[in-house]
This record gives sequence, structure tokens and C-alpha cells, in this order.
Amino acid sequence: MNQFITLLLSTWGILSIHQISRRQSVDYMQTAKSTLGLIFGVIILNILIALPLMGGLINIIPAAINPAAASAGIIGFALMIFGVYVYVRLCLAPIHYTVSKTNIFASLQQTWQLGNKRTSTLFLYCLLVYFIVPFIAQQVAFLANNTFLNIITTLIISFLSVFTLVVTYRFYILFTQKA
Repeated sequence: MNQFITLLLSTWGILSIHQISRRQSVDYMQTAKSTLGLIFGVIILNILIALPLMGGLINIIPAAINPAAASAGIIGFALMIFGVYVYVRLCLAPIHYTVSKTNIFASLQQTWQLGNKRTSTLFLYCLLVYFIVPFIAQQVAFLANNTFLNIITTLIISFLSVFTLVVTYRFYILFTQKA
């Protein structure tokens, strides 16, 4: 449920940022309605993008528990590397789907083509957005030991979330323009 709410709010934020970027007046209710129409596709895209990575992780877990299943671990490790590669190459597909209003498969195809010979740039983006910023947010959250600090940390984490959405949108726009 937490992931669904996060995807819903992120999609709504990207649509709002897109309208602001295009210098359109932002109607948050209309944007919310558009988000509800797009959320199923965003969920499907996120599942499709993460599926190879999950397949690799599922194959590694038995090998980690039972050393006799080492061959499954090697296959799982190879699948996980492939899954990371696919995830990095397609990480912008949900944003592309949301902003360009194309269908799911066109978004996957166009995003894959945009990443040709630019996987390292996408990898750095993923590292920043999916590891460094959440790590910083988690470290800030550890500071909350009373009500006042809880309010401050919530504001900082909220700022980091909005900052991440703006960086994601700008990265997507610059990445697609330089293709």
C-alpha cells in the first residue's frame, strides 16, 4: 500500500511539474484525475522493469540459505546483473509514459532506444535517485527522537522527495532532448 501511495503521489507530482515546466496553469484536481487514469500503466511499467531483477533475487536467496544450491546462485547472480541492466536502461519509462501519454509498450521501446550508448549516465541517475537520496533521507530520519525534531526531519525528507521529483523530470527532459 505504501508503494502504491508513493507511485500515485510521484506520478501526480511529475504531471504537475510537467505543467509548470510548460508554463500552463496547474489545475491540481485535473492533474489528480489524469494521475488516476495513468496509475495502472505506471504500476505495470514498474513491475515489468523490476521483474528481471526480482527473478535474479529469487534465485539468489536459496543459494544464500543452502550452499548446496550454488549453481542456482550463479544463475541468480547472472539474472540479477541482467536485471540491474534492464532496470537502469528502462528507469525512465514510467516518466516517459506519464509525460508523453504513449502506451506502455511504446514507452518501454522508446526509453530503451533513448538509453543506447548512454547506460552509464542512466546508472549515475539511478544511483543518485534510488540509493543516495534515500540513504540521506534515512539518516535524517534517525535524528527524529522528539516531536520538534520529528517535524524538522519530516520537512527535510519531504523537501528531498520534491527535489528528487524535480531532478527526475529535468533529467528526463534533458536526456530525451540530447537523444
